[in-house]
Amino acid sequence: MLRLAGMFYIIIAPTLAGIFVTATLVVPELMDALGIPLAAAIGAVLGVPFAWFVARAIKSQAKTL
Repeated sequence: MLRLAGMFYIIIAPTLAGIFVTATLVVPELMDALGIPLAAAIGAVLGVPFAWFVARAIKSQAKTL
């Protein structure tokens, strides 16, 4: 399941990082030298549990078929 989660992480982490960076660019108070990399890092870190949950859900669905 680690391989499956790794494959999903490759897609999910940049997506979340992009969403958070875009949200940071919309809020003028957060648009500084620290806010943008912090938003990208938070998206990359949050990609790990998201990828794990998606992989686990797909793995459990594959068992029921």
